Amino acid sequence: MLRLATSDIDGVEIDTRELDRGGVSRTIDTLESLRDEIDPSLSLRLLIGTDQVRAFDRWYRWQDIVNVAEPVVMVRGDDDPAGILADIRSIHGEAAAAQWERRMLNLPRMNQTSTRVRAAAADFGDDVTETVASYIALHRLYQ
Repeated sequence: MLRLATSDIDGVEIDTRELDRGGVSRTIDTLESLRDEIDPSLSLRLLIGTDQVRAFDRWYRWQDIVNVAEPVVMVRGDDDPAGILADIRSIHGEAAAAQWERRMLNLPRMNQTSTRVRAAAADFGDDVTETVASYIALHRLYQ
C-alpha cells in the first residue's frame, strides 16, 4: 500500500528492513541498523505522534532509542500539547516535560493516524489515494 500511495512522488524510498527481519521487530533494532549505515556525524530523529509521548517510557529500550535517534513529536489534529506536557510533568517531573516540550515540532497539524484509517475503513474519503482504497477493498483489509 505504501508503494501505491507514493508511486507518483519523486525521491521516495521504501525501506523494508522490518519486514525482511521477520519475527518481532522493535524500533530500537531498526534505528541501530540505520545508525550502522549512516554517516556517524549525521543525527537521526524518530518522528512520533503525540499519542505516543505519554507511553514512550514503556517502549522497549526507550533510553537507547533516545541515544540513537532523538524523538521529535508531530502534534496531531485536536491534540493538546499543554495537557500532554502537564501529564508528563505530574508523572516524571519538570525536566522530562521540558525535554518533551522542546521536541514538539511547530508544523501544521494533520488528523491522519493509522487508528483513524482502520476505524474509517468503509469510507476512506480523502485519507488514502484511489489506488490504495482499491487495494484495501480487493484484499478485504481492516474489516
